[in-house]
Amino acid sequence: MRKRILFIGHDANYAGAQYLLLHLLTYLKESKSIETLLLLGSGGGLENEFKKVTEVIHWQNDDENGSGNGYFQKIAKVSRLEPFLTGGKNVKNPVLKRIESFNPDILFSNTIANGALLKKLEYLNCPFLIYCHELEKSIHTYSTPEDLNFQLTKAAYILVGSKAVRDNLINKHNVITEKIGVYTSYIDCTTMKAEYDAVDKIAVKSALGISPEAIIVGGCGLLEWRKGVDIFINTALQVIKSTAKDVHFIWVGVTKKSTEYYHLKFDLERMGIAEKVHLIESSSDIINYTACFDLFFMSSREDPYPLVMIESSLNKIPLICFDKSGGAVDFVDGEMDMIIPYLDIQKAAEKLVEIIENKQLRIKLGEIFYKKAWAHDISVMGPKITDKVLEFVPQNINTLAFS
Repeated sequence: MRKRILFIGHDANYAGAQYLLLHLLTYLKESKSIETLLLLGSGGGLENEFKKVTEVIHWQNDDENGSGNGYFQKIAKVSRLEPFLTGGKNVKNPVLKRIESFNPDILFSNTIANGALLKKLEYLNCPFLIYCHELEKSIHTYSTPEDLNFQLTKAAYILVGSKAVRDNLINKHNVITEKIGVYTSYIDCTTMKAEYDAVDKIAVKSALGISPEAIIVGGCGLLEWRKGVDIFINTALQVIKSTAKDVHFIWVGVTKKSTEYYHLKFDLERMGIAEKVHLIESSSDIINYTACFDLFFMSSREDPYPLVMIESSLNKIPLICFDKSGGAVDFVDGEMDMIIPYLDIQKAAEKLVEIIENKQLRIKLGEIFYKKAWAHDISVMGPKITDKVLEFVPQNINTLAFS
């Protein structure tokens, strides 16, 4: 009998955790022993991709059908209609009805941001696992203390994306070592390699006003403090001043209507490097830009184990990062001179210039990181994650009946 796993994602935006979930569900689509269903907190640009590999339902439909905290709920409480609007015995909202008919054996929450959803599903009496990608700053941003405590206390097991995430949960949240395991991020290397090879790099550069011979240093992420985009542009200034090479910097992941974008443009113009630093919006064609990178500068202050560092390495691109910044330190392991003292812009610029001016060094390092990327292929990590999840499927499962 096929095991049924209800996956829970907080949204379908173009971001690392969401892509990880998509890769895993794509891998499981071919499984003859596992059936999947995906519950999303909200939608996003990746939703159609999710629908290609599994059935997708939205928790937001729950509110649309009357179980939120708005006007109709206040009326319901006064008029004693609340059971009909909140999934009581007489009327169940469609989302819960679909989950119950699916009758999951286990729940797999793809992020620490899903605490509120997991609490709403507690009545299923179904074990759940968490795949935690967040370090301390993100934990406080995306979870309340109450939701976090519920998850860490009630979870059957916690998978984490890096040693840094594991150590943070153990040291700052008292999670016992036996309850937690490191399962690093992963990608579909074969598919992504083909996508990289198909990119017309000269055309992409030309559209940005960049010459075919220019060296491109890339960065990626949302415009948030922990991603260090301010560090990125300040390092760009130092590099551009320190080399005669034609060097451009590309940051992928901005929202051009945001205040943060305006602030960055303001600074770049006054720094005199606006024509050398390109800010690209998040979209499905991110790979067109990352394919053009010659170096990847991960300027993050805190980052669990970002997918983009694996993806860029698959394109034979050397990576530099900051010490004490998270999972990138684990990934770079063995190439210690690529790990820069925390937020030392001068040393980061010096290392970038060294690699920019030495093509043979770029090629050598690129091959090293290429091998690192293949160790993170879904064919390697998928079975490990699946086997761990299935360890916690209850034995002698009885079909649950919901009234």
